[in-house]
Amino acid sequence: VFRQYPDLTVAMFAKGAARLLVDPGYAIVCTLLDLESTSFECIPGGETMLEANILEKAANRFGTMTIVQQLILLWSLFLLGLVYLGAAIGVVHLAYKRNWTTLAILATVILYFAILSVGGETNYRFRAPITPLLAVLASVGYEMLIVRYRSRAIKKQ
Repeated sequence: VFRQYPDLTVAMFAKGAARLLVDPGYAIVCTLLDLESTSFECIPGGETMLEANILEKAANRFGTMTIVQQLILLWSLFLLGLVYLGAAIGVVHLAYKRNWTTLAILATVILYFAILSVGGETNYRFRAPITPLLAVLASVGYEMLIVRYRSRAIKKQ
């Protein structure tokens, strides 16, 4: 099937990767914190979120959420952004220090789980195995920033 429809296969994996890496838990936050609904109607476009214009529908649904739901989703996005930013800085730092073994081990395991997880039914829950490894990379990045900041502060004194 993948050979017959390579374009659709790539699109399916790209959407799965986006859900895996970027989704802050939209559906579960919306559903669990909705006092009026007991169904999964919070999920725009159904459970797979593969419908067209999904970002527009999600933004419209976000506007109708309660302030608690909105704050939790925004906080989740903020934390996710911090982890990814720190992980990116950590990768650059490890590469700059030529710590290829550590970088290769972390990258291999992260990519393994990410590739294994992406597909048509992927959602943010499949991010669980790679989150601790991303946090390790983020800690490397933020530790480097803290050391650099402290060394500059000491030089100014």
